[in-house]
Amino acid sequence: MDGREIKKILKRYYPKATFRVKVSRNRFDKAIDIYTDLLRYTFEVASRHRDLELKLQSDGLQGKEAEEYEFLEQLKKEDEELRRNIEKILQKHGIEEVIYRDERTDEILSGCNVFIFIRPLQA
Repeated sequence: MDGREIKKILKRYYPKATFRVKVSRNRFDKAIDIYTDLLRYTFEVASRHRDLELKLQSDGLQGKEAEEYEFLEQLKKEDEELRRNIEKILQKHGIEEVIYRDERTDEILSGCNVFIFIRPLQA
């Protein structure tokens, strides 16, 4: 399945959302990168969240910083839920992540893996 087909599937469930889908293949594996404006927990937001988390652990948070931290926690949870929903939609259509690992070392083995990355669409 190519990126256009995956995009069509996702647009049926989220018609107002923007999706960019890139499917890459090498000799052994396939990676599906899905970028969407539905996700709001961007790299910058995650960085701010980590900064507040460190401050919470060392000094504690008060006032606006405490409110911002709670907001970012909720945003992160919403994005995680959205990612799970997108994965479920793809699974309904026979597209799912498959990663083969070594039984003893848990290393990822080369060959027939399908990696799915769902990321925020950055401007």
